[in-house]
Amino acid sequence: MEYVQLGSSEYLISRLGLGCWALGGHGYGIVDDRDSIAMIREAVDFGVNFFDTADTYGFGHSESVIAKALGGSRQNMVIATKFGVRWDDTGVFGKDISPSYLVEALENSLRRLKMEKLPLYQIHWPDGKTKIEDTMAALVRCQEAGKIDQIGCCNVSIMDIDAAQNIAPLSSYQCRYNLVDRNSFRMAEKLHREYKITILPYEVLGRGLFSGKHKQGDSFGKADTRQVDPNFSDKNLYKMKNLLNLLTVIGNKHGVKPAQVAICWVLGQEFVGSALVGCKTVEQLSENIAATQFQLEVEDRAALNEIVTM
Repeated sequence: MEYVQLGSSEYLISRLGLGCWALGGHGYGIVDDRDSIAMIREAVDFGVNFFDTADTYGFGHSESVIAKALGGSRQNMVIATKFGVRWDDTGVFGKDISPSYLVEALENSLRRLKMEKLPLYQIHWPDGKTKIEDTMAALVRCQEAGKIDQIGCCNVSIMDIDAAQNIAPLSSYQCRYNLVDRNSFRMAEKLHREYKITILPYEVLGRGLFSGKHKQGDSFGKADTRQVDPNFSDKNLYKMKNLLNLLTVIGNKHGVKPAQVAICWVLGQEFVGSALVGCKTVEQLSENIAATQFQLEVEDRAALNEIVTM
């Protein structure tokens, strides 16, 4: 496993990070905690030391599963969580990055993760009301209190990043980035180059789209938000047939699966620090790890770049 520096900090994080949304049991269908725990422990054995979650994943359940799986070793891992999406007793969500909610959310995450200090704490989404400068000032106070180490942002604008940097340096920026979602390319490249911010792409596998397992007419359960994801509509699955076929051809050439090709393509972008890839089982983890063990050839990348920009 290769490792990269997290921002300007002393942390080194694995180039493949474990995205832990699915472990919460909400948004990706049913998941068995026993499978999740076995998978997390196997990930550590493979050299994965970066685990990314959020308080809203499974209403806090993902954080609790990570704590249970890692046990005492969690102090040697780089665990990142997020705040900014709150929920009520009925499960209704709303965005909130106010300083007052930040303090409440942080204490709850520390309790669930059974940690006294978080290596990386991230703003999940802007709420459209709170100035990011106010949120950053509150995060700095949490740093000074010894509750968090590094600060990161997700899904915010370049103007918000500039404003945040005026308060305190950001170590990371999360954005959706994969073979078909490439809108964040220029912004991510700029942040990495100018601010030395570590870029953490998520939905690298398009929420499973690039596995090649999903076909027109497939359906998802009520607990799986992919049932309303436009990428999984019959129309878009039909449009992506050529891409999925190309992933299979390139994968066959290298003796890997389509999903591994998709991960390798993301990891090959110069601005990418750690690619966040989710999985539920040891088998899925092993497949994802294999993406770090081969290199795409120049013609492979050219073909993929061409087909996604047509």
